Amino acid sequence: MGGTSEASVVIQFDLLKSARDIRKAGGLGSPRTFLDRRYALLGDVPRTVLRRLAVFAGEFTLEAASAVVVCGRIHRTEVAPTIEELQASSFLTAEGDGASARYTLARQARAFAFAKLVRYREVDAVSRSHAEYLQCVFEYAEVEMERGEPTQWMVDYGGLIDDVHAALDWAFSPSGDASIGVGLTIAAIPLWLAARSDELCGRIERALKSEAAATHSGREMRLRTAARLAGITDACP
Repeated sequence: MGGTSEASVVIQFDLLKSARDIRKAGGLGSPRTFLDRRYALLGDVPRTVLRRLAVFAGEFTLEAASAVVVCGRIHRTEVAPTIEELQASSFLTAEGDGASARYTLARQARAFAFAKLVRYREVDAVSRSHAEYLQCVFEYAEVEMERGEPTQWMVDYGGLIDDVHAALDWAFSPSGDASIGVGLTIAAIPLWLAARSDELCGRIERALKSEAAATHSGREMRLRTAARLAGITDACP
């Protein structure tokens, strides 16, 4: 598998630095005091859900949350009420309601939760669930792209690009799974072409360098075909 990406290192350093800043802050109204006091009031299930949600780099739906939160300790039926509890405890904000609601962890809350995720040594397990979920989402999105309007497609999927970045950074890291990374790179090609075409070559090159592509001729062919269609054959030989 590939080496740890610079972006991944920066993201994790950023979150851990924010968490340290929170811990160092003093005073009754400090972020540390507020978050620690709120966290102390949570039960085991909300605490587990909160730290697992830290893997999201941007907005997420209830469906997405369920994909990364459900585990041996958390049943799917517990996710929605726990999300509501975390929202009431000011860890989450929401836009919209019902199945279409989109939730966000504020930066300080995410840093706080990510530090807990690291402490409990759950980063790899949760990152795997996150990456596998996104691979499924974009494999379905490929079909929608072929039969739908590009503008609406970007409205529906463009906001996931930061999460795709994070998932790929994990997948191609030493503790990740390059097979998932290659699959997600292929599935997300329409996203790169529509939103970040300048990144496409780098993403394809990284996927092609992995054993997961070299040992799967079909995937390697799709990556090289995407490179040619994007007109970047010189950069991605």
